[in-house]
Amino acid sequence: MAVFAVSSRFAVVPPPFTPADFAQRAETFGKSTKLSIDEIKASFLLCVHAMSNPLDWNAIAEVGRVMRMADLYDTLRPREFEFDGTGGDGQDGDASDCDAEEWKSVWWSIYSLDTCCTTLAVTSPASAAQSPPGRIELPSLSVSDFTESLRASTEAITGGLHPLPSTSCIKNWEIMSDTFTRYSCCNRNFYFGACHVMRAATELRSRIRLERNERVLQNLLQDFESECAAAVLALPSWVSNPMRNFAAGEAEKEHRSRLDTLLLFRCASMLVTVVNAQVSVRASSLPDSTGVAQTHWQRVMSKAGEVVQVVQNWRPEYFDCVDPMCSYIVYLTAGTLVIDCRIQRSGGVESVQSHSSGHLDLLTLFLDRVGRYWEVGRFLGDSLRDLKKSSLIPTTYEAAIELMSQFLHPMGTQALSGSRRADHNTHQSFVDNITLDNFELEALVGNTELDSDILGALAPDGDFVSEWREDIML
Repeated sequence: MAVFAVSSRFAVVPPPFTPADFAQRAETFGKSTKLSIDEIKASFLLCVHAMSNPLDWNAIAEVGRVMRMADLYDTLRPREFEFDGTGGDGQDGDASDCDAEEWKSVWWSIYSLDTCCTTLAVTSPASAAQSPPGRIELPSLSVSDFTESLRASTEAITGGLHPLPSTSCIKNWEIMSDTFTRYSCCNRNFYFGACHVMRAATELRSRIRLERNERVLQNLLQDFESECAAAVLALPSWVSNPMRNFAAGEAEKEHRSRLDTLLLFRCASMLVTVVNAQVSVRASSLPDSTGVAQTHWQRVMSKAGEVVQVVQNWRPEYFDCVDPMCSYIVYLTAGTLVIDCRIQRSGGVESVQSHSSGHLDLLTLFLDRVGRYWEVGRFLGDSLRDLKKSSLIPTTYEAAIELMSQFLHPMGTQALSGSRRADHNTHQSFVDNITLDNFELEALVGNTELDSDILGALAPDGDFVSEWREDIML
């Protein structure tokens, strides 16, 4: 039933039940007393089903719970499966190999979903302490190839792959390069490598909240940006080009997978670039702040342009199996372009505004197409249309960076910091009000201790309970 909850979205002929009906039926079956891979797979698929709606704290907590279930199952699994190719409970070697390969695929799928959720929540990954990625090997086969191998032989499964190394012993750019050049099933594992980079970016953004030394912050951010640039240089040049590589015989499925990876990787680079801009502007002296802000904003726009290039190469048929989480990346990029339109409006540059407007139309249509299968795409598309109305309001580079930095916390800052709700009467002279889908988006332009609820449209449930923090951080 959990499988149908996800797959029925893409059915050519409408099924007799809705995805929500299938999900409800799956939940009514209950949970077995013994933790099994089937229970984990069903829980994971129900989490994917929940991604249809805009992400809230309940969904993030549920993904964290499934991640911990996977950690527990992986801890117990060696007691049932020996490493010499013989099942501990009498199974033959081929069956054990299939079980191990299936588990690798399930674990890394959960890992990628947890990566996206922790990025949006800006929290440390649920498995940061107890389940380093280096403990579990990357999949040897794609899902379709693995399915076919069950009917044939399992020789291709026993490839002797190495686990994905942790960042403590290898650079992020080396991980990206290794997953693409060394491992089989490179497209899928390349995406998992990008997830590893995104998690490193999230850890860095989470650490920034605790680090008060601005020089240390700038060094950390610049080091990460250098690693992202090194990854581009370490990979074959055509990999970073979002156009389909016909010369290498790249299939449509491979191209779509590569675009997914490029979206995630470029988003990680963009997020850190925005944070770097925020830290640099706040650290600069008042006379130089405008020039510093302008320079960093141009770098942010360059990163946004790289994401737009990926969307420009997205083909209509790729939406037939689109990942709903890419909607947030596209929305973040679109928000950057809207703010840039406000800057250009302030400077009276209409041609640049028209150029950004064309990109905004593309990104809006992208979200609409995602919305055919996932409600979150339609929701963010409608929110973007409301946000575009603010493009006529002029703004400055400093205000733009301060406002843009709030897009990095779409779930709101209060629940993470544990601080009190902002007093909206304190800094009224610094507040720009923008109507966004019946919510108030407030950007405190001149306040360096920003602690207001922002982007409420992405977190409709604003009253959080204290239990979420315990549930997601354990």
